[in-house]
Amino acid sequence: MRSIDIDEDVYEHLRTSSLEIGESASSIVRRLLGLSSGSRRVGGAPVPIDVIAASRAPHERSLLEFVAEAAFGKHSTAKDKYLVILAQLSLQHADSFHCVLEIAGRKRLYFARTDAEILRKHDRAAPRMIPGTKFWAMTNSSSTQKRDTLRRVLAALGYGEGPARQIAQAVR
Repeated sequence: MRSIDIDEDVYEHLRTSSLEIGESASSIVRRLLGLSSGSRRVGGAPVPIDVIAASRAPHERSLLEFVAEAAFGKHSTAKDKYLVILAQLSLQHADSFHCVLEIAGRKRLYFARTDAEILRKHDRAAPRMIPGTKFWAMTNSSSTQKRDTLRRVLAALGYGEGPARQIAQAVR
């Protein structure tokens, strides 16, 4: 293993790009650079990344790969990442994506067919259209709330808890 000196801003970017607790800097850099070779350690023993990926359901694997791509990393805000993941989900689950309309808070509507529907519930909701869809999403919430909402969407679409958590962590 080698050591390198990096600037503070690069270190901060690496730190915030972690998808799971304890993810190594090497894994983060591999993912950001689009390098797929290597392994992860599970219980102290290395497990090839291909084995980990193969154990996931196809739709989970596809979305995990999507958020690991360098092109996804070019989205700089949590709002943009949130909307892009929702757009990707709508492509992968075109027949069932409408289930997001049932996800709401006590006083807020997170998704709707029009921006006006969201604004009726909360006038500062900052609704944005989910790219490539007929759906709107409330975007005026914290990154933590966006991740929680995204986990609810992923669960409604049949994603397991682990993959949903990993995918949601990409919203930072």
